[in-house]
Amino acid sequence: MSFSIKYSLLVIFMYCCVWSSYGQKYPSKNISTIDGLPNNQVEAIYKDSRGFLWVGTQNGLAKIDNNGITNFYSEDGLSNNAVWDIKEDASGTLWFGTFGGGVTKFDGKHFTPITQNENLKTSRVRKLYIYNDLLLIGTEKGLFILDLKTEAVTELETHHDRFQIMGFIQYQDELYLATYRSGFYKLNREANELLKVREVDHYKRSSIFSLFLNGDTLYCANDANGVSGRLKSNIGALDSYTMQEFLTHKPHNKTFGKSIVWDYFKAEDASIYVAAWGVHSNDGGVYKLVNNEFIDMTSAFGIESHQIRRFFYDTDFKRLYVGTQDQGLYSVDLDASIKFNSAEGKVVSDFERID
Repeated sequence: MSFSIKYSLLVIFMYCCVWSSYGQKYPSKNISTIDGLPNNQVEAIYKDSRGFLWVGTQNGLAKIDNNGITNFYSEDGLSNNAVWDIKEDASGTLWFGTFGGGVTKFDGKHFTPITQNENLKTSRVRKLYIYNDLLLIGTEKGLFILDLKTEAVTELETHHDRFQIMGFIQYQDELYLATYRSGFYKLNREANELLKVREVDHYKRSSIFSLFLNGDTLYCANDANGVSGRLKSNIGALDSYTMQEFLTHKPHNKTFGKSIVWDYFKAEDASIYVAAWGVHSNDGGVYKLVNNEFIDMTSAFGIESHQIRRFFYDTDFKRLYVGTQDQGLYSVDLDASIKFNSAEGKVVSDFERID
């Protein structure tokens, strides 16, 4: 091998070693009100079948495509400017859950509020879920079920002052939902009723903020910031159960982590990430679950916020969208082929020639 080739290879090797020693980074981009987003408090993210990215914020809805950002408000047909969840049904109709105005549908051209049910019209919607030919609408005061074919609306448990629905899961063809402090329920569709499965947790001491089912493992996010004293009792923010344990009223088998977990996503390599925001603490961020521990990925993803509420993973482009409460939206490329290394302020200033 000639000297010039040896020298070139040595330079490349040294350069790679220097950069890799300071940790890998993922290419990311921040999209905020400066770029045209209607508000920096992001509550919902969804990419529809047409390829449009929809971002629901506390004050307006954004549609992002190659032409830029288009914003929509109440004057455009939304039932309320605070858009907290977005889903698409099999026909391509989009459904927007609003916090204070119930539900609005979008047929590709027009926004139409659902007004046939008086209680739903002013509901604070937290979660939407497509279940067969039904749209399940989780609100702060119970469950509404909208038939996607007829748009007939059924109410369940809406007579409570606070029956706040925080999440839905499907397990063995059954639909379950979690409430903030009223317990965990199964939907009996034939009888149009909710059957209580268990209390919030085995010790009845905390709330449920979110749910995630990974195979047979159920994760329940609880308050770990002092309201129920969980951290002071060395109890984590995320409780893990097998579904059999959970449905037979057994206590969790593991508890770990910190902050409050609001959302989840499972990567193509089966890694699970959580979106955390402590509300009254600064311990939030994007965390990866590794051996029942939280590994902080916030900096590696180029995210400067610690108030993370929402995820959406675009499988077509291997891109993770991250919604924050204070800095708008982040787009993070998770394609391993474009991952790079950061020296975090370090500068490679010179190379030494070695004969």
